[in-house]
Amino acid sequence: MVATVALMAMVSCNKENIENNNGIQGNASSIVFVAESDATRTALGEKDETTGIIAVNWEGNEAITVNGVEFTTTSTGARAEFTTNQPFEEAEVYTAIYPAAAGTSLTAVKIPAEQNGTFAEASISVAASVDQSLHFKNVASILKFQVYADFKGNIKITSDQNLAGVVSVTFGDDNTPVIGNEISDASKEIIVNGTFTKGRDYYIAVLPGEHNFNVYYEGFLSKSGKTAVTTTRAKISNLQTFPEPNLLYLVPNTNWKDAGARFAAYFFNSDTDNTWVDLNAYNGMYACEKPAYNTVIFCRMNPSDKANNWNTKWNQTGDMKIGSQKYCVIPFDVWDGSNVWSNTTTFDTTNRFYLFPSDNWKESGARFEVYFYGSSGSKWVTMTKFSTSPEYYEVVKPSGNWTNMIFVRKDPASAQGTWDAGNWGQTGDLNFTSGNFYTVVKWNEDGSGWSTKK
Repeated sequence: MVATVALMAMVSCNKENIENNNGIQGNASSIVFVAESDATRTALGEKDETTGIIAVNWEGNEAITVNGVEFTTTSTGARAEFTTNQPFEEAEVYTAIYPAAAGTSLTAVKIPAEQNGTFAEASISVAASVDQSLHFKNVASILKFQVYADFKGNIKITSDQNLAGVVSVTFGDDNTPVIGNEISDASKEIIVNGTFTKGRDYYIAVLPGEHNFNVYYEGFLSKSGKTAVTTTRAKISNLQTFPEPNLLYLVPNTNWKDAGARFAAYFFNSDTDNTWVDLNAYNGMYACEKPAYNTVIFCRMNPSDKANNWNTKWNQTGDMKIGSQKYCVIPFDVWDGSNVWSNTTTFDTTNRFYLFPSDNWKESGARFEVYFYGSSGSKWVTMTKFSTSPEYYEVVKPSGNWTNMIFVRKDPASAQGTWDAGNWGQTGDLNFTSGNFYTVVKWNEDGSGWSTKK
């Protein structure tokens, strides 16, 4: 799962000794704590190539708790001043937690099961001092990741070991934080909510340990951990870019989204080898994980009945062979029968033309052909049924220089590609500058013509 694990020390050197401010008072407005840190908010600086240390900086509106009282920054930089307007008493020892949301006491420091992906929230740190100089050190390990593409929703990271919870913290050698063995409100998963941008680094805090990570986008498996990753306090484990889940997508048109419909997919290899799968909203579309079947029918389902079967189906595509394309697009005003695979989330009608025949034209099982002509000569192309409701027929414009076309209604028993026999009716000579959709009225009477559908 982890191609490489980059472990980068996050311990900054003490820049100087801070003199104790004499005369600490209970008057909150006069209390100033000066803090340095292993790791602070989102302002990561440059890495020292000699020491491997990454510079970090405090920012404005940072909040810490000192002996349970919240203080906020009044300055920025590698060392910052924190003050409070709350009552605060002098003490022999000052213990502090960053960020303030992580807790008010070292007996209950929280690594949350829901995080926002910022370095600030992932940098859970503690400090203890007999004066007003606080040097923060990380409690948690930090995971770094990127996403394969822009994404809005939640990313869930799971492990076979606890990732989050409320822990007690003491200090060992060199004031290094030590996590107690007891974990309350423990969780083996962390959910990161938000809007994610490709190429940007995201961070989460996790408990140190050996973890087999699984990653999910909105519940869909993205990465499966086959190798344990050892996460260490105050170090970053780089999980690299989370890949796109192996999904098939449905892109419904306005018709299909009407009446609050839900969506499902019927996968099959044979009459006895098949399964129904619910589609879930995902990135503005509907998706499911791609199972080991070779054919699928996407269905618009009755939302008042959660059972998936042909009795609860409202509309459906045709039988769709599963290949390399992953988007099933329900085009324009179609209700039933289309089987459009696409590499994108839209349907492209470029160099494609559609015939919407009248009931008259469909009589006797007529076949539809198109006669193209121009400087390249002439060429016949047989149309294929594109959808059953409405009943559209499609033709792909052949390569060549064509200036006109004629839709022809033909005897299904006649030879293809000829004017000689079996021609039951036709349009006039048409240029194709007014749209991609030609509607026949009755026998091609007034009102027949081109239109554009989006």
